Amino acid sequence: MTRKSDQLASSIERALREVISRGFHDPRIAGLITVTGVKVAPDLRNATASISVLPEEKGELTMHGLSAAAPFIRREIGELIQTRAMPQLDFRLDTTLKKQARVLEALDKVREEISAADAKAQQNPPPPPGGDAG
Repeated sequence: MTRKSDQLASSIERALREVISRGFHDPRIAGLITVTGVKVAPDLRNATASISVLPEEKGELTMHGLSAAAPFIRREIGELIQTRAMPQLDFRLDTTLKKQARVLEALDKVREEISAADAKAQQNPPPPPGGDAG
């Protein structure tokens, strides 16, 4: 991406967060909505926003609502940022946060198992090596 498209992506991301935080009247758009990133095409005509939705069950319905509200969101963002032409918005469901949460849960479980094994080993120390030779 060029410097200009990076700057535009950053501005769109900030404005999109603000628009989403205001809320929508569409009942399909529900849950905790997080903008995880925005990428703008080199020609500056299209922008793809990565969106994470929690709980997971509301993700698909929320994405339909956001897609339907894209013209409204585009207009609201256009009022917040100054650009010659506002790119068309496309929304993509981002599941990386959910995957990261599952990995962290698995790591916590392993950490607990290791702690339990260490505690058990401290309660039952092994006999000293060598013993009596006599």
